[in-house]
Amino acid sequence: MASSCNTPSEEFSETGQSWDLERLYADLAFAKKFWAPHTRKGLSDTEKEHLRGLLCGYNPDQIAGKLQKNAAGVRSALTNTIYRYVETLTKRPDNSLSSWQDVVEWLAAEYKITPSHPASRQKADWNGVTDICNFYGRREELTTLEEWMVGDNSHLVAIFGMGGIGKTSLAIRAAKQLQDKFEYVIWRSLHNAPPIEQLLADLIQFLSNQQEPNLPITAASGIEQVMEYLRSRRCLLILDEWEAIFASGEVAGIYAEGYEEYSQLIKKIGKENHQSCLLLTSRESPKEMDLLKEDSFLVKTLQLKGLIPAEAREILSNKHLTDSQRWGELIELYRGNPLALLMISCRIKTIFNGSVSQFLSRNTILLDENLEGILEQQVERLPILEKEILYWLAIERKPVLLSKLRNNILLPMSESESIGALNSLENRSLIENRVEAETTLFTLQPTLMRYIIKQVTEEIYHEIRSAIGKQTTDNLEMLRNLAIVTEENQESEVYRMQSRLIVAPIRDKLIAFFRSDRKLVIHLNEMLSMLAEKSALEVGYAVANVQNLLNILPKLDS
Repeated sequence: MASSCNTPSEEFSETGQSWDLERLYADLAFAKKFWAPHTRKGLSDTEKEHLRGLLCGYNPDQIAGKLQKNAAGVRSALTNTIYRYVETLTKRPDNSLSSWQDVVEWLAAEYKITPSHPASRQKADWNGVTDICNFYGRREELTTLEEWMVGDNSHLVAIFGMGGIGKTSLAIRAAKQLQDKFEYVIWRSLHNAPPIEQLLADLIQFLSNQQEPNLPITAASGIEQVMEYLRSRRCLLILDEWEAIFASGEVAGIYAEGYEEYSQLIKKIGKENHQSCLLLTSRESPKEMDLLKEDSFLVKTLQLKGLIPAEAREILSNKHLTDSQRWGELIELYRGNPLALLMISCRIKTIFNGSVSQFLSRNTILLDENLEGILEQQVERLPILEKEILYWLAIERKPVLLSKLRNNILLPMSESESIGALNSLENRSLIENRVEAETTLFTLQPTLMRYIIKQVTEEIYHEIRSAIGKQTTDNLEMLRNLAIVTEENQESEVYRMQSRLIVAPIRDKLIAFFRSDRKLVIHLNEMLSMLAEKSALEVGYAVANVQNLLNILPKLDS
């Protein structure tokens, strides 16, 4: 396959017809890092130009003539750059290159295009890959991934981000665009959490062209076999949904029982010498990733955020929404999350005739079933303390200090435990932090805040119903552990938001169930009587919460 890297205006552009220049540039750039680690990334335009001249069969003096350069300067440049990189790439001793012709001879077997050359016989397996019909923007991210995976020859590249942010779509687009740079491309999803032995056997069968016997393998032997293939040929492995093999109820990045060997796989790929790349996506960062990044410049991570405003506007434009002057507010409300913006665009089109202004005037956030399902999967995996932090951040509405969170939360915890829980939530991309006056504050994205508030109101409603029905307050969890109102100042914005989004919905649900606000007042007063018999530790925030509900209900005649 001829390279498309050259344009007709480049000197020696004909080289691309018979040499796999893209791969050669990438591999020489990798060799350059070892020979001259403090120089700029990748090959310079001048180095590429000189290399193409050699591959076209011109000697250094002829190259100088073609480029109208000083011959001695070109010879010196080649001696200090391309010749040394080629020696490193082909694993020959320093200064062993005796003639410019050695460059052509040493590189021909691997990079000159022939019917048997890798560029003309790529194998790809996209089994299970999702068709991406709606892909917007991500130009900067795609450029970064190409630089890492091709320009830098990175061994391990990980894309992290919260559910629905577009990790899988970005990985698919990047892999499709770069697949011609690899001999073998294989995509696999870990959604169903396959045992590592099963995954390794699958990889070995593909990379061996179905030549390896399908025998039972151990994790250790399978990893070593895969590494042999990654050394002997240029492969791109894409493993999607890495978070599926992490344990629920643990801090972020802890492997589920029986899946610990996956850690060994990425450690080997990240640390050992080979010519391939593993691209993985995950909602959580594996616990070993930070150390791998510290140990090797060939391990890269991309924390995926929402679309930048200019790219997010493409979604709203394609959905033919109106009031473009207010699109920025909508994009900020959903933090540029492409799935959320696609969902809300459809709702605005259907319910508000495409008017963004009409939707924003309702001062609300809508979530569809797809986004709710994604958020539910992520939140339900959390340990109790991390859930508690999310609940409190959602109730508080505005960014808060760690010290305030610790004061609010009734669960016993040390300072190190609270810091560890916040770090874990950051690794899951579930919280935002802001620095104000050199102090760090924590909050949630609006979509996650909306989801959490909905869960809190539903659960507290059911707890109150159950307590009234069974005439016992022994099983109150959220009502005891969370304060549904935290502001005393009834004129504050936070108080009004808590009243409108938490207290009022709970009241309305209870009135709808009991079909009488007067009956509800009687039942809530009965709950207060039951709670009065309990200790402060057993009561927690329950009395204050019931009283806040009574405050927005009609008073009974004395």
